[in-house]
Amino acid sequence: MIGWNAAKRCIEDRGFDASGGNGVLYWKIDSPTLWKGESIDVADGKTVTGKVFLVRKSPSEFVFEAEYENGDVSRSVMRKVKRERKKTAKE
Repeated sequence: MIGWNAAKRCIEDRGFDASGGNGVLYWKIDSPTLWKGESIDVADGKTVTGKVFLVRKSPSEFVFEAEYENGDVSRSVMRKVKRERKKTAKE
C-alpha cells in the first residue's frame, strides 16, 4: 500500500509477507533523481530499522540501496526492458 502520510509529510509505503512479516518505508523526495527514506521491518518478532535510498540513474534504470542498523546492506538494480511479443502457434 502506498499513500501520503500527512502527519509525517512523506510518502508511506507498506508491505506484508505470507510469513507474518511487514515493513514500512517513509520516503521524502530530495530531488527528481533521489528519494531518501527510513525503513522499519518486522520479521519473527524482531524490528530492524535502516536508511534507504532510491536513485534514478536514467529513465529506464533505478537503484534501491539500504543500510540497516544491524550492519546489513542491500542493493537492487531495476531496469525497464522491452516487452517481447509472444509468438502464436501459427507463427
